[in-house]
Amino acid sequence: MGSWSDINIDCMMLWSSKSYLDQDALSLFQERDRRVIPDPEAEPDDEPEVQLNYQYAVAAQEMRDRLDVLGFTLGRARTDYAPALAEEVAMREEWLADSASHVTAEEVAALKSRSFEVW
Repeated sequence: MGSWSDINIDCMMLWSSKSYLDQDALSLFQERDRRVIPDPEAEPDDEPEVQLNYQYAVAAQEMRDRLDVLGFTLGRARTDYAPALAEEVAMREEWLADSASHVTAEEVAALKSRSFEVW
């Protein structure tokens, strides 16, 4: 059995990790935000324990307030967007040059044209 975590906004994945929980990401949530549900994709096996999913969820406005207090404001996001996008594009262009990569030229072009507002 493995473990993974990801952060999603309206079904759009922003970040993910495997085999560990990022403590910085987890620090955005409080214990009251946690939901524990049986894993709907768990396969029956020899273990008598039910496999569980732990989810942390809050309303968008509440998360915005938390991020704002930490200094992650809309203005900061706008300032950081262009350099971060350029870094992501450069990385994907390197992958594109690697014939074993699954990145396509269309994906790189779409990423290059993505505006802050669309993001």
